[in-house]
Amino acid sequence: PGPAWSISQAAPGVLRLSGEFQDGVSDALASALAEHPSIHRLELDSLGGKTDEALSMAALVEKYSLSTFVRNQCASACTTVFIAGRERSSTASAKLGFHRARNTLWFNAPDADKANANLISYFQSKGIEASFIQKAFRVPSNDTWYPSIDELLAARIISSAPQSGPGL
Repeated sequence: PGPAWSISQAAPGVLRLSGEFQDGVSDALASALAEHPSIHRLELDSLGGKTDEALSMAALVEKYSLSTFVRNQCASACTTVFIAGRERSSTASAKLGFHRARNTLWFNAPDADKANANLISYFQSKGIEASFIQKAFRVPSNDTWYPSIDELLAARIISSAPQSGPGL
C-alpha cells in the first residue's frame, strides 16, 4: 500500500492523480472531471491499488477522451487507467510496472483469475500487443515487471516517444 490518493489540477487542462487507488477515488475523479470540462489530460503517479477503482477510472478516461501521461511512475492497477488514454505518453525516465492482479485476501486466488481474465480482455481491446500481455500477466502479483521504453513503444502501451523538457 502507498499513500492515500489525491487529485489536483497540475496545469490548465491537466489533472494529476497520485497515490494508492482506494475506495472512492473513481467517484472523486468523476466529480473533478464534471467540475472541470476543459480537462484533456490525466497525469498519473501511482503504484496502483484496487482493480475495480482502476477500471472505473479507465471508463472515465474513455468517456472524457482524455490523454494519459506518466512523469514518474505508474504500476499495477495504475497501468489499467493509463492504457485507457486516447494518447498515452511519458517522460523518458518514467517507470510503468505490470503484474497479475491479486485477490485482496490471497495471492493468485480464484477470484484473481477472473480479474486477470477481465484485465487481459481490456488490454486486448486497447490494442496492446498479445506477446506483451502474456508476459505482463505471467509476472506474479507480488512482483512487478518494468519494461523498457522500447518495449512499451513496440507493444503500443505508449503511443509516442517519451517527452522531455521543462514544460511537461
